[in-house]
Amino acid sequence: MLAGNKLREKNRNYILAAGISSKINSSRKMNNKNAYIIFSLKHPDEVVFLRKVYDAGFYLLGLYTEKPKRLEYLTIEKQLSENETEDLIKSDENEEEEYGQKTRDTYHLADFFLALGKI
Repeated sequence: MLAGNKLREKNRNYILAAGISSKINSSRKMNNKNAYIIFSLKHPDEVVFLRKVYDAGFYLLGLYTEKPKRLEYLTIEKQLSENETEDLIKSDENEEEEYGQKTRDTYHLADFFLALGKI
C-alpha cells in the first residue's frame, strides 16, 4: 500500500493502471484475443483511466465481503493482528491523502456487483 501511495504521490493517481495497461498492450502484440483480469484497483482515477483506454471493452466488477469475513481472512491467512487488520481495512477504504487508497470510492464505479459469502 505504501509503495502504491508513493507512486501516486510522485506521479498521477492512475500511474499503476497506466503500468498495467502498458503491460497488457505489450502482451497483445502476440495474441489479440485475450481478456485480462486486474484483481485490485485502489483509486477512482485508475478506473477513469482504464475506461478512457479500453472504452466499452472495460468492465469493473465490485466484489463485496462482509467485514467479519475480511477480518478472518486477514488474521488467519495473512497472519495480521486484530489491530493491524482494522488499520488496513480503514486505510484501504479511504485514506486522507488524495493519492492514498480509495477503494470505497472505487467500488461505487463498478458496472456489476457481487456479494461473496453470506449477507
